[in-house]
Amino acid sequence: MLHADPWLLVIDKPSGLLSQSGRGPALADAVPARLESAWGPLRLPHRLDRDTSGLLLLARDPDTHRSLAMALEARRVRRTYLADVAGWLSAPAGRVEAALAKARHRPPLYRVHPTGRPSRTDWWCQERGAGWCRLRLEPHTGRSHQLRVHLAWLGHPIVGDPLYGHALSRGADRRLRLHAWRLSLEHPRTGEPLSLEAPLPWQGPPPGPLPPRQRSAAARQGLAAPQR
Repeated sequence: MLHADPWLLVIDKPSGLLSQSGRGPALADAVPARLESAWGPLRLPHRLDRDTSGLLLLARDPDTHRSLAMALEARRVRRTYLADVAGWLSAPAGRVEAALAKARHRPPLYRVHPTGRPSRTDWWCQERGAGWCRLRLEPHTGRSHQLRVHLAWLGHPIVGDPLYGHALSRGADRRLRLHAWRLSLEHPRTGEPLSLEAPLPWQGPPPGPLPPRQRSAAARQGLAAPQR
């Protein structure tokens, strides 16, 4: 637990744990199920993928949940991620603006498609290694699998991604190297600034070299424009 008050909690969710329970006993173990005996009913204004670790907001009452959901929708919550990706990107920073649509329902899978929902991700290269780099990522929209799909579309899948990566980018530790690192917002009930950080849960570089994938034709044509 990184933050707790009468209105909300912020936790550092481990990789492999569901944000919310699904149907059936195999999907029952999730963040609220583990916490509600100690903290009472909890509501999720946003979610992290099961394989993504890091900062997760939970509301303790309906009014706080509504306020947090509105703040997220209005982009008044700043969320910053770290990810290790295969290969080196061609610029020190960039932006991906590529619409996302569902390609499959069970299990859910998404793709870049012109009829999808508008989606934007900004990225900065933080560190480079042998065939990989660490990116700081800021999503300006909150689509499902957005960061994972955008980076795979660029040809640089996140290390350990079983859905959008390839065998050589999966890593020896077999975990998705995507982490919700920082969270900044105005507290919905007190108005005070709230800023939290969760350290990276993995150690060392991924095994390399990690070759990138072939970029999509749209990405090659410059739809992922570098930032100025």
